[in-house]
Amino acid sequence: MTTILKYAAKVFFFVLAVMLIAWSAGRGLDFIQSTLPEGQKANGYFGLAGTEIGMLVWLLVFMYAARSIGQYVTAGIMTLVDLAGAIALFTFDSLLRAGQSGMITTLQPEEVKTVILALNGLIGANVIATVLYHLADSETQKRISEAVMEGLLELKVMAAIERQGRAIVDAKAPELADQYLEEFKARFGNANALGLSANQEKQDDELPEWLDWREWLQGYQAARKADKAGPVIYQNTVTSPLAETKEGSK
Repeated sequence: MTTILKYAAKVFFFVLAVMLIAWSAGRGLDFIQSTLPEGQKANGYFGLAGTEIGMLVWLLVFMYAARSIGQYVTAGIMTLVDLAGAIALFTFDSLLRAGQSGMITTLQPEEVKTVILALNGLIGANVIATVLYHLADSETQKRISEAVMEGLLELKVMAAIERQGRAIVDAKAPELADQYLEEFKARFGNANALGLSANQEKQDDELPEWLDWREWLQGYQAARKADKAGPVIYQNTVTSPLAETKEGSK
């Protein structure tokens, strides 16, 4: 007999819970659908995800699916939040319909607006909690921690490379500077390397005596003074390479 009563109690409790949740969901759905156009009344069922349906889902998640402390906290809080939202919504819908039937004073538009905003906030809270629940997963936290540690390690390595690189530069810079200065002195040790030597300019202006046009000019001027037919070529002490041959003498 005791076993039968225990079984019956479980069944009646389940039926009671279903009836209460169904009534609460029906009143909440009535209010949600009253805020929607005629062609979108069916969308009101999705609004129950922020009240009765959301409460049941978060409760199951808390009992069977949560694996980390963050997930337990998120699921537990949202179960209570959706429960409070469901109670507030069906209570307000009851007051709204009672006012419309003349049983009590009709609710003011500002009050209705407040409830609509609260319902939207409740649905938004469920969306945020869903994201937080996945972020609180132990595997997700492990991957995030590993990625953070890897990023910190890379920063440390880059900082060490930069410090050692600066030390190498500071050590090698004087040596390389001295080497460059020695090479510079070797290349530009005198003015001739820059083309600024007076002797260099003098040497560039001088021509072989046998090709010096000034000798031809002097002979030409002397021939004109003497009324001769051709220029007189003055004999130089240095002969041309052709002077050793007969053609050169001619």
